[in-house]
Amino acid sequence: MASKYKKMIDFLTSQRNMIICGHEQPDGDCLGSMLAVFHAFAGQEKNWRLVSPDAIPSYLSYLPGIDKIIKPEDIDIDVEAVLILDCRSAHRTGLWIEPYLSGRPVYCADHHEGKRFDGNYLILEPEAAATAEIIAAIVDDAGIELNSAIATNLYSGIVSDSGGFRYPSTTQRSLMQAAKLLPFIDIEQITVHIFEDCSLTNMRLKGYCCSSMQLSCGGQLCYAVLDKQTIEKFGASPTDLSNIVNYTLMTHGVRLGILFEEHDDFIKVSFRSRKGINVCDLAHSLGGGGHELAAGVRIREPLAIAQRQVLDAAKEMIAQ
Repeated sequence: MASKYKKMIDFLTSQRNMIICGHEQPDGDCLGSMLAVFHAFAGQEKNWRLVSPDAIPSYLSYLPGIDKIIKPEDIDIDVEAVLILDCRSAHRTGLWIEPYLSGRPVYCADHHEGKRFDGNYLILEPEAAATAEIIAAIVDDAGIELNSAIATNLYSGIVSDSGGFRYPSTTQRSLMQAAKLLPFIDIEQITVHIFEDCSLTNMRLKGYCCSSMQLSCGGQLCYAVLDKQTIEKFGASPTDLSNIVNYTLMTHGVRLGILFEEHDDFIKVSFRSRKGINVCDLAHSLGGGGHELAAGVRIREPLAIAQRQVLDAAKEMIAQ
């Protein structure tokens, strides 16, 4: 029986001059997927470039091949094809990619639900805990032998987006794919970097958010706000802001947690929820996307207006 990934495998084995990219502010799944594809399929005859418009989070500096990531302005090849991983639109990759989306094949693999798609071919598996889980299946079906570089990147992607296999998105396939990778990785190194390597600024921001959280809807809704002044006061980088939203969901009785971050020209809103509250639907209603229990949106309105829009929609969802 032919692999359901045959079209993607044929694409990866045939492309010579290609760029591989993911979403803005890349995380472990995004970068792990990009690097795993590179190590698995890019032989000496391939002229591939791994591209990210944003800085690489310091906690992911251990990923094999991370030094191969370049900025969009440093692309130095005649691009013949594009591979987008862990997202599927210019809305998420950044507008730098728009000139590369026409006149050439654009393939995507993603596990986020959403309507927008700027490509020719898409592998979409919302049931996957991570895009790296999809890439692991592709590598397996292609008959490529695992090594430390491939396995470390794949495992990092799977374990980061599954929350260390704690999130409900974790399935039997997630665990089976991860088990195949274990003989090739240093699991302690990966665990420390992804879950225990926090900056002092990140720790202080978590403390600030925990001390300033607000409850609503009889304790079912918890939200925190990081305005631009506070972010600048702490000297926080995008990496320092990662995972803070998770703390909004840790208070007893809370079913929906929200973090507002005020940036120069947009408000980043992150959602986390318990079963029964589909924050993907909530994010979609506001122009964003994600998963059933973890989603987000960027709103180009002043902070006060964005808060009102989001909280009104969140309260309505809880009341249903």
